Amino acid sequence: MKTLSCDLCDAEFSAETFQEWMQLMMPHYMSVHADVMEANKKQDKRRWRKMDGRKSNKV
Repeated sequence: MKTLSCDLCDAEFSAETFQEWMQLMMPHYMSVHADVMEANKKQDKRRWRKMDGRKSNKV
């Protein structure tokens, strides 16, 4: 079993595989780090819009 820490706080989660660890981390991120999740969501939308614009310019 491996124990990994949250990259934003000191919370630790143990699991057999990385996938299992991510499943444990998701609720933690969504509740404790909701502000970071929301900021990343907005940033991702901007990133996708820019990529869409680049594609349409090349065609």
